[in-house]
Amino acid sequence: MADQEIKDLIRARGRIQASLTRIQKFVQQYDETQDVLNIKLRMERLEEIWNKYEEIQDRVESIDCDPSKHDDFRSEFETKFYDLNVKMQRIIDEHDAKSSEQVSLNSHNNLKLPAIKLPIFSGQYDRWISFSDMFKAMIHENDSLPEIQKFHYLKSSLSGEAERLISNLPMTASSYTSAWKLLVERYENKRLIAASHIRQLLGLKQLHKESANEFAELVNTISNNINALQALNIQASLSDVIISQIITERLDSTTRKAWELKLNDLPFPPLKDFIAFLEGRRRALENLNPGKVNTYADVRSAHSKGDKHTKDRRNTNTFISTATVKCPMCIVQV
Repeated sequence: MADQEIKDLIRARGRIQASLTRIQKFVQQYDETQDVLNIKLRMERLEEIWNKYEEIQDRVESIDCDPSKHDDFRSEFETKFYDLNVKMQRIIDEHDAKSSEQVSLNSHNNLKLPAIKLPIFSGQYDRWISFSDMFKAMIHENDSLPEIQKFHYLKSSLSGEAERLISNLPMTASSYTSAWKLLVERYENKRLIAASHIRQLLGLKQLHKESANEFAELVNTISNNINALQALNIQASLSDVIISQIITERLDSTTRKAWELKLNDLPFPPLKDFIAFLEGRRRALENLNPGKVNTYADVRSAHSKGDKHTKDRRNTNTFISTATVKCPMCIVQV
């Protein structure tokens, strides 16, 4: 059943790809003698294609047992989409510039869309910084845009968990400030952003043969995540941060929760403080359960003594059994 659904979704995805390709060919052949409305109409169609693609792609990846095999298609489609969007917007901008005498640049009714298509943010911590920087530069800090328009851009740039976070806010101008504050409070967490990049480094796939493409992917992944960690301007030692994350990933859920509560708003505590915390947990557990805490040496010693005791008891039983067999007359005499 799932296999058939995936096949149907992939066919639907192919139709979406074909629609994108047709628009791409039109843009390539477009010249100034044509009405710019042809570009604007296709740009609206491009938005519909993107929304449908996101719906189908997310569905495919959610039901396929190996979603990674769809990564190449996602990367190719998104690259083509963003490049096409930029080209179309530039055509519109150039047309509007030539007609600037007839347009009031100070009127909200004649505001142009940003020249570059905004990325979609779905709630992944490692993508927050790039999304935030671009959105602030293009929308948030643009004083010519009214709040209600900013809120519209923001909602159209979110998906997944991030979209659900602000979904209950009404579509009003006053909601924009609240929505942006919610997103910043949730995702502008340097420690969680760093943890996300470190997990990607720890999860690098094993290379089984020499391959230029796989080496390129490996180097790109390493460089991107290291650069992203450095861009966070972490005051603590980067090696301490990475080691702390490795240790955190190995902790039981109760200890990890206790550490998170202890950290509170402290983003990157020194590694020595983390080790001191773990030592404190060890002492607390030892004091609470003194009879249940053994060192490795104690356990080995206990096992050794137990084995010796068992062996001695076995030897004694053998002696008694042998003695009983050798003295049958004692039983007769009694």
